[in-house]
Amino acid sequence: PSILVSGVLGFVIGLVLFRFWLALLLAGCSCVGALSVYYLHILNPYVANFTADNYDAENRLVTLPVADTIAGAADAPSQQLGQLWAYLGQNVPNFHAGFAAVVLSAGLAGLVFGLLLPKVSRALWAASAGTLFFVGGLVALLEIMAPSALGWLVSLGAWGWVMVGIAWSASLVYNLLHCREKRPKKPTADDGEAEPAPA
Repeated sequence: PSILVSGVLGFVIGLVLFRFWLALLLAGCSCVGALSVYYLHILNPYVANFTADNYDAENRLVTLPVADTIAGAADAPSQQLGQLWAYLGQNVPNFHAGFAAVVLSAGLAGLVFGLLLPKVSRALWAASAGTLFFVGGLVALLEIMAPSALGWLVSLGAWGWVMVGIAWSASLVYNLLHCREKRPKKPTADDGEAEPAPA
């Protein structure tokens, strides 16, 4: 019974606060996008220097040091992230303040935008999620079926991202047009033609 009650309660809360959850999702997407831009423009060379010792240029892989124990192996990724965070804090000017400013500003902007414009937020979320799944599925399929075609797409460089941007833009426009379409009202007895009187 408790599981059923919890499920019903969660379903009701999800319906009532749908706009809020959608705004939170948009805020998360905004943070990811802003952090990606922040990484590409500022953090990329520092991260490259940090991973230079463990980077295999031929296979394009970053290897973690092998731990001696199982517990150490479980802690290795978290230790690496901690070391990277400390390294960036020591070498990147105003790293902590800049990181916090990017996350807070992008998250707050996405949250406010999602609350004020729910239809546009739905279109943005649907376009972003659809493009992500489509591109991910296409890459996985090409990797299995046609590795040469995948290599050609990767060799396009910036033009490949332009193609992804075009697909995302087309999806966004389609979703925006679909959101703005007014659903036809159901015909009522008053709207219909009067029935002829029986003879």
